[in-house]
Amino acid sequence: MSIIYTLIGKGQDIILVDYTNSFGNFAQITKNIMKKIETETSHSYMYNEKYYFHYINQAGVTYMCMTEIPFQQKLAITYLKDIKNMFQQEFSQNQINLAINYSLNAAFSNILKQKMAGDYREQKEASTWKQMKTKVGLGIIFTTGVVGYLVLG
Repeated sequence: MSIIYTLIGKGQDIILVDYTNSFGNFAQITKNIMKKIETETSHSYMYNEKYYFHYINQAGVTYMCMTEIPFQQKLAITYLKDIKNMFQQEFSQNQINLAINYSLNAAFSNILKQKMAGDYREQKEASTWKQMKTKVGLGIIFTTGVVGYLVLG
């Protein structure tokens, strides 16, 4: 399961930058969520029983991502903190205050793309590895039990 969509916005309806490698009406849904966000808050919303929208709002700037439900909330918040720090390093508060809809997209969307494709790409891979280790562990126990039985019998 992965991060499907990320946006950084300000106020109730200005999207400064966003990125997705999927198709959908994410921008419209997030604009509706942004209207409800209070400053200096962090929260997660379930949408359509399939997705979560996670956000952090700090200094009037909203960092939001959409994930599939199995994606860990803790990992989504860590991702948002990571992009928040990178965004704040890249742009001054004055640049952010003066920015209009999508005006920072060219400068920052590739960073979102890299982060989504890199460190936070697929939680599924880690989960699959954990499941394989468990199955192998059970297989070893089972095999050991069979070998023990054969030796005793």
